[in-house]
Amino acid sequence: MHSHRSPHHVAQWVDPRTLCEEVLLPLETSPQGEARLLLTGLHACGDLSVALLRHFSSCPEVVALASVGCCYMKLSDPGGYPLSQWVAALPGYELSYRLREGACHALEEYAERLQKAGPGLRTHCYRAALETVIRHVQPKLRRPGVQGIPRVHELKIEEYVQRGLQRVGLDPQLPLNLAALQAHQAQENRVVAFFSLALLLAPLVETLILLDRLLFLQEQGFHSELLPIFSPELSPRNLVLVATKRPLGQAFSVLETEDTAAL
Repeated sequence: MHSHRSPHHVAQWVDPRTLCEEVLLPLETSPQGEARLLLTGLHACGDLSVALLRHFSSCPEVVALASVGCCYMKLSDPGGYPLSQWVAALPGYELSYRLREGACHALEEYAERLQKAGPGLRTHCYRAALETVIRHVQPKLRRPGVQGIPRVHELKIEEYVQRGLQRVGLDPQLPLNLAALQAHQAQENRVVAFFSLALLLAPLVETLILLDRLLFLQEQGFHSELLPIFSPELSPRNLVLVATKRPLGQAFSVLETEDTAAL
């Protein structure tokens, strides 16, 4: 009994355009010739979370889902949000890139940084100054990803801007307006205050995105819940979306029965 009841873990590339049959190809079915899949995505970035939800809803063999999303700013627009009819019918349901990006930040970790008032908070001011330089030099280049620059608080603002320009593929030797950069630096506390206010919206935006996914599944008759599985101080992405195609209580009961039989 134990051998055929034991779960098998399969790591697989998930494409949102893949047909259900293609998802099942690399799987070994049980002796009865049927497979029951639990799709699991831990920190499933951007549209990967959406792909998991769509495979769960369309593939009969996928009987359960456990998804922890992240990188909401990478969701396709449209297509990745909203998913549910209910949220799509709300006035003003749209979420800008900036709001979705902000929802990824760790409120608890940042509150601790504010209490310590360390020099690392300077990063926000420096990054804002870099953005103004980038938009002046290359107006069409918006929100470029800037790879982490180590020990920012030990750099002069012009040194940070030069390294940032290099990381986004621009000439780091471009002439800089030092007076303008120093004026930006003088606004450091205001930049931190603005970022802190924006960050207060992060839990609200994340909740809307996750509830949209929950409602998407419930509108199709599936059983789903959002569960906090650990403290957000350990990781800000602490909410897992759990779904089954039978009532959750029954689904957990079956798992417990199988575990007991296996023992």
